[in-house]
Amino acid sequence: MKFVGKMLKAIHAQESKEAVREKAKQVAEELRIMKLKEAAKKLEDGIEE
Repeated sequence: MKFVGKMLKAIHAQESKEAVREKAKQVAEELRIMKLKEAAKKLEDGIEE
């Protein structure tokens, strides 16, 4: 689960809104691969907040 935390921190480290959206999309895809579909959905639903 440390890996997931690092992925989420990487989203917040982005410098622009566009970069945040792109990184969030990548992270959501990785979460789905890891069988964490609900986490991916929450990330996608809340990214604009």
